[in-house]
Amino acid sequence: MEKKRKVIKLGGKSIATPALLEQAKKFVLREYSAGYEISVVISAIGDFTNQTTSIIKAFGRPSEEWDYILSMGERAAAPIFSLILKNAGARSRFYDPLLPGWFVVTDEKPGDAKPILQECERLAKKSLVPYLKTGIPVVPGYIGMSKAGKIRVMGRNSSDLTAVLVAKCIGAVEVIKVTDVPYLHNPSTKEPIKKSTPAEIMELFGKRYEGYDKPNYPIFPQALELINGMTLKIGTYESLRDNTATVINGGEK
Repeated sequence: MEKKRKVIKLGGKSIATPALLEQAKKFVLREYSAGYEISVVISAIGDFTNQTTSIIKAFGRPSEEWDYILSMGERAAAPIFSLILKNAGARSRFYDPLLPGWFVVTDEKPGDAKPILQECERLAKKSLVPYLKTGIPVVPGYIGMSKAGKIRVMGRNSSDLTAVLVAKCIGAVEVIKVTDVPYLHNPSTKEPIKKSTPAEIMELFGKRYEGYDKPNYPIFPQALELINGMTLKIGTYESLRDNTATVINGGEK
């Protein structure tokens, strides 16, 4: 019988300290021990990307080199977390756009690249899907490789998009986004959002959802367009364990 698959997306604030990385390890291994095939998508640790963006903005205009520089946070976090899993006794490997097995292919636009879904799925079937049978892959979010062989970033907070893209590629039933808030809040009433749909989330957050540089939206907009056929949960380690996190139902495929 085929095991069901999940993607766990670890946000930067959820892995910002050694203690939080320990929680992340336990959370991932708990889901893995429950009988699921797990793929991890990881953000840069802490506030690396925002701090780095502020520094390079102070010294020049946007250029293609920015994508390469900004990719470093996720590209460091992936091997770090993979090593943490291996030291805990799990089998794991990390992925990197400059190493064999990379599968997130994008267009050429610097700073706001878009993934080419069919190409991502084709390559993931060769490198990512087979590894799920024996270990836990750790994929850096936010970044891709253009067809011309250049590192590209997909926009601020686009690790969410990577997570849903990975889920699409492997046929996952669920994406779990670990963040620093226990659940989403209605921006008007401030009431907790326990269950919702992609359309309802877009309606609730309105224009704050437009543009990847808006800091207040709860999930990268393009990710919502891909979650049909799967469930997206958003919360902290605690709320996800206690089943009090927000659940967004993507409906049927």
